[in-house]
Amino acid sequence: MKRSLSLCLAISWLFPLSGQNDSLQVQHYLRRAEEFCGVELDSAIFYLDKAIALADKSGNCTTAVRAMVQKADCASFNLRMDKVAESLRQAENALELAGEDENCDTEEIQLEIKSLWADYWYELGNFDLSLKNCRWIEDAILNRKKRGKAELTRLKFNYLFLASNYFKKNNYGEAVQNYYQSTYYEKRLAEESGAKPDYNYIHYFLAPVYQAKGEPDSARQSYFFYLNYLDSLYGQDPVKNGRRSAYVMTCLNLSSLYREQGKLDSAEWMLKKSLDLLFPGDPFLAKAYFQLGQTLLDKKKYREAARHFNESIKIQSGNTGSGEDYQIARSYIGLGDVFAAQRSWEEAFHQYQLAILSLSNGFDDAGILSNPTSELVFSQKDLLTALGKKSWALFQCYLNWPEQSQYLDAAWETALAAIDRVDSVRLDYSYDEDKQFLLNESYSVFAYAIQIAYHRGKPFYEQAFEMAERSKAVLLFEAIRSASAENSLRTYPDSFEQILQLRYTLQQNKVLIAREKDFQQRQQYFNNQQELERRYDHLTQRLELQHPEYYRLKHESKTIKVSLVKKDLPPHHALLEYFLHDTTAFIFIIDPAKEGLQIVKAAWNEDLANMATSITDDIFRRNDDAYERKALALFEHLLKPALGLTGADHLLIVPDGELWNVPFDALLTKAVPTNDKGRFKKYPYMLKEKTISYAFSATLQHRMAHPDQRPGGDFVVVAPAYRKIRQEQLVAMRAERGRMDTLWHNLDEASAIAKTCNGRLLAEGDATRSRFLQALDGARMLHFGGHAKADHDQPDFSFIALSNLGDTLAEPYRLYAHELYNHAHPLDLVVLSACETGTGQVWKGEGVISLARAFAHGGARSIVTTLWSINDGAARDIMALFYQYLADGMGKDDALHQAKLAYLNADGTDNERAHPFYWAAFTPIGDMAPVEFGLSWWKKGLAGAFLIGLLLWGAAFFILKSKS
Repeated sequence: MKRSLSLCLAISWLFPLSGQNDSLQVQHYLRRAEEFCGVELDSAIFYLDKAIALADKSGNCTTAVRAMVQKADCASFNLRMDKVAESLRQAENALELAGEDENCDTEEIQLEIKSLWADYWYELGNFDLSLKNCRWIEDAILNRKKRGKAELTRLKFNYLFLASNYFKKNNYGEAVQNYYQSTYYEKRLAEESGAKPDYNYIHYFLAPVYQAKGEPDSARQSYFFYLNYLDSLYGQDPVKNGRRSAYVMTCLNLSSLYREQGKLDSAEWMLKKSLDLLFPGDPFLAKAYFQLGQTLLDKKKYREAARHFNESIKIQSGNTGSGEDYQIARSYIGLGDVFAAQRSWEEAFHQYQLAILSLSNGFDDAGILSNPTSELVFSQKDLLTALGKKSWALFQCYLNWPEQSQYLDAAWETALAAIDRVDSVRLDYSYDEDKQFLLNESYSVFAYAIQIAYHRGKPFYEQAFEMAERSKAVLLFEAIRSASAENSLRTYPDSFEQILQLRYTLQQNKVLIAREKDFQQRQQYFNNQQELERRYDHLTQRLELQHPEYYRLKHESKTIKVSLVKKDLPPHHALLEYFLHDTTAFIFIIDPAKEGLQIVKAAWNEDLANMATSITDDIFRRNDDAYERKALALFEHLLKPALGLTGADHLLIVPDGELWNVPFDALLTKAVPTNDKGRFKKYPYMLKEKTISYAFSATLQHRMAHPDQRPGGDFVVVAPAYRKIRQEQLVAMRAERGRMDTLWHNLDEASAIAKTCNGRLLAEGDATRSRFLQALDGARMLHFGGHAKADHDQPDFSFIALSNLGDTLAEPYRLYAHELYNHAHPLDLVVLSACETGTGQVWKGEGVISLARAFAHGGARSIVTTLWSINDGAARDIMALFYQYLADGMGKDDALHQAKLAYLNADGTDNERAHPFYWAAFTPIGDMAPVEFGLSWWKKGLAGAFLIGLLLWGAAFFILKSKS
């Protein structure tokens, strides 16, 4: 986004001049400069220098300095960033010399200078420094007591520019928020002039955000909306009336969208259409050549692609006056990709190194072992990309020339540097979605590091495991640390209440934004969000200073070591952690009975990924042939290689990606004999050989097993009742309430569990939303047996359903995932005996964004969740067995394993009900240690009678012995 059409040119004729003749002459020079500004920069600078000299001679500080600013503005419009910096420094020096000169309008000129510095750093890719200048402008204007039309205009464009900086940093949540903030000032400006606000421009900015977030339909719709809007203003000739720049930029963005969708011919056509509207020296020419290079690279036209990348570098180098620029760096990365595609790895890494040099001010070492450290970086995101690709190219060089060990050393060091960048960049992001986009895009960096470490052999295996851990459940771990930190404030009730209330308000406002369709109301919510986040940041900073323990718990983060994993694992247990990337699956195996850490490198491909994604659907829909084929193939590829390296009978599995959809205990260890087809009791399930539990990551598993505090309180058993919906009502009511039919067995299930484990029963019509939340606050453990629904499009709106027998308008019955995020519930055990509580969107490295995750977010140590819509009767039987085994002192994984086996082998279980659909959905996650239940009255009486009897026997024995 260019700010060159700033206030400078618009108000250049309002400059006060000292003398009449000088005034006319300076005015003439300024007019001539404006004529040349967009077509011939050198001539514009020539006339501006004359105006500056004459204004200096007249002693008119304001005119002279503003002419310097105008020179920077013209240079910025032409993307001559070297001239921009030179002119801005000249203006700042002149202001400093002017000092307290009352005739020099210092404050207004400072705003213009800061605005152009923001543009300068934006074009060079240093978005942090650009943001710093934008924030300075924002504070300066908001601190004014009166804000007129000029201030409102400046704020509107400043928020647009803030948003563009956040967008370039992949911080999409902040970008959207600031784009909407600009519309607030558009509305204010319209009110000032009595006109109707024009919000059409927002589509121009939001379209690339939709595109970056993976919403191509929304992006394309916004692009064409804006093009049609421009046509309605200016007619069909895009060159007229200043429309060309906006038209060209939209075409360039559309071409990149087409390329991402694989529509390469459409992308190339759109780019060539853009080039027809550009002229030599046009600011957008370099970008057009760069995108054409990318498109031709995708079409495998390597020579043409390289030519266009080089042309882009040549133009951009002329614009900046140096080789330092993130756009130049992107073209070097493109050239590196051209050579990598042709397996010319030495030339590829050389181009990636040139990209790194272009992104780092003060770093000029072209050696292969050299990477920037603390130098000024123009674009962290592009540097991360260049470092990752450089490490892979160096590794490929080593594979081609294994005697050149320096390639392997350099590949490893570069990969580590890239991963350090991932961690530092993530700290800049406020929204989980933005952090996840960063982790998703940088996942290949972790993959390169693991691949290189694996190749270097056993001395590097533990570092490879550390790389895998640093990519897993990062956001969940942050959330759990934050919740734990907030819990530490309970001894400071005022602070605790403040942060809970503000965080709750923030979350609710996010929900309103997600639900709202009306543009103006949505705009208001975004404005509220910005103010709430400022207050929240201010509050957390104050609390961190006041409460050191709060700060420690919130920020302390260490990746677990292999030695500690081994110490945590009970006897006969082993950890299997998966890392998937492209064509490779790495399986990390940690077995306390074995020395060190073992790694298996297995094949992974699109077919296996599709199997992992669809196997639960096959089980649920009873596509038995497909299930059997996939269950055997997944076992052969993903479990069998690891089982040969461990004799443990308990497996703690850390899945990755699509593997979160896989019920490992329903995998088949061998093909089902033809004679046994359909005789599900006889199937060779993994369940019959191993006890399996799951973890989000090894690091998070350790924290869940060793919480900062252990809760007291009750075991709450919840079994809501639901009104029966008649078939003829379903069509009319589904949209409002969903199908919440009566469950026939959940009350029996809950009653038996409460009796066995001395639980407090919250059942039927009493199991309302408000009573559930009240009970949750004082609970140590929770069992929920009822309805639930996963929302795969908007995971925050997945919900568990409480009783809907009452007035659901007065008291809603749905408890959404986003509401659970606002409740700290560090429970020892949460059992969600309901449908789809463990399903949702799968975020790479992060796992499933599900209802189970919402409870983990609040601090639950262990969770039993479900992978599909479960059968009511089977759930009753399995859960009753599960709690019986728990009450006998078994660990949670053993209790669930034995419950499934007992259900499977029971005399009453026929072949139909032995199908995995009935039992395999239940999945245990987290700490698997046994739990302690309060004994029920009859158990207490029996234990008391036994103890009294023992005491009486001891007394009698003592008396008899004394007499003898």
